Amino acid sequence: MMFKIIAAVLPLAFSASSWAVNFESCPGPRDIQGVNGIYTAPTASGKGEWLGVMSRGPASAISSFESGVFYPSGNQSGKVGTVGYCEYKTQDGVSMNMRYRPGETPDVAVKLRNAKNWKEITTELGLVLYECTNKAPGVCAFSEVEG
Repeated sequence: MMFKIIAAVLPLAFSASSWAVNFESCPGPRDIQGVNGIYTAPTASGKGEWLGVMSRGPASAISSFESGVFYPSGNQSGKVGTVGYCEYKTQDGVSMNMRYRPGETPDVAVKLRNAKNWKEITTELGLVLYECTNKAPGVCAFSEVEG
């Protein structure tokens, strides 16, 4: 009997999909590495990286997360779209934006998670976006849309 239970559970324990990361979020400041004005951080899934570039002044360590910005598909209210960027401040007080998997074309489609943390904003020009300013790790979260 015990052998049957182990035989049934063991494949699940080693299944990649059962342990897969099912959400991403703006990386924490400690996860961001900067060299010569180029900043990178790994994605939670390992499928790419976050990338940010600063063109002025010497590279400075990232000190704080400021916000995440999401653009809904079709410029309509909704929870599916693309990550615009995550904004950070350096120790020198300079703003720096990081993009999610910038090498992907078109941008990776994502769905907002923890939607209550993303505030819908319509700009004066009519652009609809969502902003997350909660600084807690993992709160400005999203998941890739399988397709």
